[in-house]
Amino acid sequence: MLLRQASVVARARAPTLVPRRPIALLHLHPCTRSLSSTPSLRSRSSVNLANLVPATAADVQTFRDRTSGGFTEKHGVANDVTPAGFDPIPPENARGGRDVAGWRALYTGTVGPHWCNLHKTMHGGCAAWLVDNLTGRAVETLGTDTWWGPGVSINLDMTYQAPAHEGMVLDILVTVDRMTGSIAYTRCEVFEQATGERICSGNHVIMWRKPKKK
Repeated sequence: MLLRQASVVARARAPTLVPRRPIALLHLHPCTRSLSSTPSLRSRSSVNLANLVPATAADVQTFRDRTSGGFTEKHGVANDVTPAGFDPIPPENARGGRDVAGWRALYTGTVGPHWCNLHKTMHGGCAAWLVDNLTGRAVETLGTDTWWGPGVSINLDMTYQAPAHEGMVLDILVTVDRMTGSIAYTRCEVFEQATGERICSGNHVIMWRKPKKK
């Protein structure tokens, strides 16, 4: 009798197995996902660039000479980017530096196959390379004999807002917000040239130390 009761209790406590419904997986890469539902991320360029001084052939050559050939040494993304114009360089001040807040530089570039990921859109690392190198080049351009030169990154953050497909022509706007004797605060915004749509943006903080006299 006790064995029969134990068997009944065991059957009553046994869990009921309910077949699980299959889970539908959505395979959608972030670089190809539509952002139409978030219009705030798709801001467009409204910057007045009328006051920029057009870049000369010498400016382009200096850029080629002074900019590292990365994203990869083999391909050289720098070869696909060209200076387009700059704000006039401020005169040297009494401290040997420049008053540069808000100074801008404009570059153009075309997304090549070696810029891209497997989805044929600009790789996030390539976009970060643009921000790193073009803001660094802007800071170096503004330096004087005793104030600034090539620095080192202490912070670089990126925001990716839309894909840049292979063949897309880009406008790349660099702004130097502030430069002290040792720290430069810069930002870089990348837009599709044809539409003004923002592709990505980044903030780059650069440090420089005056070389010690030997």
